[in-house]
Amino acid sequence: MERRLPKILGKTRWTKSKFFGGRSIDYSVLDKKYFNSNEYKNQILAFNKYFDEWLEEMKNNTPSFSPFNDINIDNALTIVKGNAPTHPEGYDEIDVENNKLITNQNIRNNNGKKHSTLIKLFDTSLEKVLNKYKVLQDNPQQQ
Repeated sequence: MERRLPKILGKTRWTKSKFFGGRSIDYSVLDKKYFNSNEYKNQILAFNKYFDEWLEEMKNNTPSFSPFNDINIDNALTIVKGNAPTHPEGYDEIDVENNKLITNQNIRNNNGKKHSTLIKLFDTSLEKVLNKYKVLQDNPQQQ
């Protein structure tokens, strides 16, 4: 996500404070302040860093395990090797779902833990997009 963040920060609904004309009820807890916070840097970015290192280690092991294609700005729906979507839209489609879901109280209500909001938001929106484009269905090539 940090590769995509500069493009969307403060521009998409789920990364803005006081969207919809400034009404406080529509405040997103995942604004620029959060993404510059120690909470984000020490928990989310640190996890991503260690996860990337773990994937690289598995890739370099013998036997090797490398389930993902290289991640870039446009391949959000094609990172799983051997599983191509019916209509790839990349990260833009996930942003659209994030924008729809940010006001959902089930996602936002995390007892002040903003990183839980972020994880729930991406989990829910990514699952919707992957199901929409049939990426999560069984792949005959893998059987």
